[in-house]
Amino acid sequence: MRGDIQGALADYSAALEADPAAACPRFNTVTVRLAMGDLEGAADEYPRALDAALHLGQNGEGVIVECLSENWEALFACGHQPHWSRFLESSLRLLQERSVLHCAERALPLTVFALIRRFRTGGFGRMEQVIEHLGRDVAPFMDVSVAQRFLQVAIAHFKEHDPKALLRLPREERRVFTRELGLTEGT
Repeated sequence: MRGDIQGALADYSAALEADPAAACPRFNTVTVRLAMGDLEGAADEYPRALDAALHLGQNGEGVIVECLSENWEALFACGHQPHWSRFLESSLRLLQERSVLHCAERALPLTVFALIRRFRTGGFGRMEQVIEHLGRDVAPFMDVSVAQRFLQVAIAHFKEHDPKALLRLPREERRVFTRELGLTEGT
């Protein structure tokens, strides 16, 4: 998402011309469109990407998890905040209809840590907006409390430099948080 977005979109289109049933280029197209702010294009491609991944059988779920995390990271990091609700609700509803909502539950922590890594030196307003949208748009589909807590602690730790921020997490969550971000509990 940090490079040539138009070039990436052209590459994924070429890959889909060669193999229209390929799941990864379809999901990557969704990611690029979200990063470009093209919610309509992303929403149009999303069902085809999901269906292509589901045709992969058991391997498809891993593809869905990884790609959904990338989609959400692009949405939250680059997308226009007023559009987040619409994409989140429609994509989660589709996952629910296809009986793979559990893939979103697995993708959420990947997304949260990717966002914390991305915004640990700035962009805290985005993280606060993500917390809000998780509660409003994602919580009706799954538990988001740990994800919200991780983001809140990240803001306190990295923005506010609160030396006790990590202590807000239960021990096991603190271990995950510090391991994922390469921290020690005293930092």
